Amino acid sequence: MSSNKQKAKSNKSQPKAAAAVNNVLKKEVGLIRSNVRSVSQMASASKLEADIAESLCLPGEEGTSVYRWADAFTTKKTALAHPYQMTVPSFGQAPATYGMIGQFEHLAVATRNPLCSLITYDQNSSGTVANYSIYARGGGGGAPSTAPQFVIDNGDVADVSMTYALAASTYQPHGPALFAGSVSLVPRGRFFWFDVGTTFDVTVTSSQTGGVSVECDYWGPRGFASNYIDSQIALTAGTPQLFHLKLVNQPSGYYSLRIRNATGVDNVTFTVSAMTISVKSSVFCHLASPSLWATVGNIKSIRVLAHSLKMTNTAALISRSGRIAIRQTENGSNWQTYIQADSWSHLVKESDTSNFEAATGCYGFLKPTQPQDLNLLVNHRIDDQYNIVDSFWPIDTTLASIVMVTKVADASAASFVLTERINLEFETVNQFYDTEIAVAEDRVFNNAVNLIRNVPQFYENPLHMGEILNKIGSFIRGAAEGFIKYAPLVTKVASALL
Repeated sequence: MSSNKQKAKSNKSQPKAAAAVNNVLKKEVGLIRSNVRSVSQMASASKLEADIAESLCLPGEEGTSVYRWADAFTTKKTALAHPYQMTVPSFGQAPATYGMIGQFEHLAVATRNPLCSLITYDQNSSGTVANYSIYARGGGGGAPSTAPQFVIDNGDVADVSMTYALAASTYQPHGPALFAGSVSLVPRGRFFWFDVGTTFDVTVTSSQTGGVSVECDYWGPRGFASNYIDSQIALTAGTPQLFHLKLVNQPSGYYSLRIRNATGVDNVTFTVSAMTISVKSSVFCHLASPSLWATVGNIKSIRVLAHSLKMTNTAALISRSGRIAIRQTENGSNWQTYIQADSWSHLVKESDTSNFEAATGCYGFLKPTQPQDLNLLVNHRIDDQYNIVDSFWPIDTTLASIVMVTKVADASAASFVLTERINLEFETVNQFYDTEIAVAEDRVFNNAVNLIRNVPQFYENPLHMGEILNKIGSFIRGAAEGFIKYAPLVTKVASALL
């Protein structure tokens, strides 16, 4: 089940050995970092370039900093943040149900979209109900509400600009707020993720007796489908009428909402109210960057500087089993293609997938692959009152993501913690944030990216910090200098797991 960081940190099932491993890592990483610093001073790469490279590989890790990104035209003052969140993964059960993940598998996706930065699977075996109330803008604009109005002529349509959905239950698989996304083929449409078994309720009230068509477009593994759902409702003027959709034979995916006037009369006012999402089945949780909902009204634009996922195996040694597959996808790829009856086997077929023993866990970070990866993103709008009035993170034109599939032999004995760390830079209208213009030259940042170009992205947990810093250090001082001798340190860290 998805959880906030406080809950995960207090997880009593995590053995004391994990704390011991962390203590060893802190000491050894400190020494490794000190060695990297000392050699960087004698090399062509600067200390600042080494620091930035580390921050791209190890976001939020102790001893690393966050740096404002600079290009040749940087003039904007920005603020920085490095939040993290921890969740307790759960695993698919047999047999794999329609649109769900395979037996004993867990899927996690780390993106470059702060409004949906982490997608992670929750089996929700207990069938706990999650409820979300949708806020949308009406035809006249303004702040989103739970009862937007639209004036529509006969035969015309209005895309319901759903903006966000707020949790209305204790169980919150999507966190406190689920943000709407967009699909390029429907610029005015706004889409929410619905799992198989989701119930979507909408109440429509008309100022004119007659018909209305409630339509939903769909974006899924095979792409876009217009008017995937088209439901006709007969309305009596002034009388609310419920539209009820439950995904039984429909696949999981992203769905929009549109109203079509079929009354035969122009200039009809439709009120769309009581829009709710309810789910008590398995969920692909769509989580925004930690604490983003509390601050999004103060943010004009935002960029992901660095992003990492770490899967930590907290089960007893005798119970550890399985493997972890992980890769970075291409720009524009669709993560839903990995929802398979055997997602792990599907992922490992990719030639650039890394494959690790689940016993030791896994660490991976997002690599920049193009200049656009580090652009300031404008995927939402705020008004003069600091309300978020639109959300449109790109669903079908996504930047590269990390996809991780963990497969175990026995889900009942499995125990993991998934940690997401992310470095963010953003423009803000709030004076309480410390804002500055990036001071370093753009070549410094370009050199930092070059330093990590050949650094492997994916590691067994006990070794990832030492190997990353070792690799950066070797690039800084050149191959002729040889490697710092980390073997004793790596041995110490690895032995702490035994």
